[in-house]
Amino acid sequence: MTPASNAPENQTPDKTTDQTTEAPAPTFKLVSKPAADAPLADGGTITTSKKPRKAHKKADDAAPDATKPSASHAEGAKFVGKVRFVSRHREPSMFDVCSYRPIRNQSTGCLEFYVDPDDADRFAVHHHVASGRIVRAQ
Repeated sequence: MTPASNAPENQTPDKTTDQTTEAPAPTFKLVSKPAADAPLADGGTITTSKKPRKAHKKADDAAPDATKPSASHAEGAKFVGKVRFVSRHREPSMFDVCSYRPIRNQSTGCLEFYVDPDDADRFAVHHHVASGRIVRAQ
């Protein structure tokens, strides 16, 4: 008996080949996104993490409070009787002069200094005022 005759008739001998078998291409199933707070199959619900938006008041809806002065009146009252100095050009950063903190004019970009009348002469001899970087406003 030969070894080939010992093998059962329905089996083929093992062969090593370089043939590779390709995996079947994955199939994708299109699923629509469930609506917020939709019930799931397991009985739970989907909730969104977004908070509900608040309604904004329009300018016409807001009634002015007669007991409170408006911001422009309150701010203007703070500088009554002060001498005003203004930078001639737009300043990239704010700087103190003689311990006075400026206020930036948002429309022009210039700095405004409000100085006590008693201290205006000392402020006027500062280097920035003497060089013309800051000028006295009318």
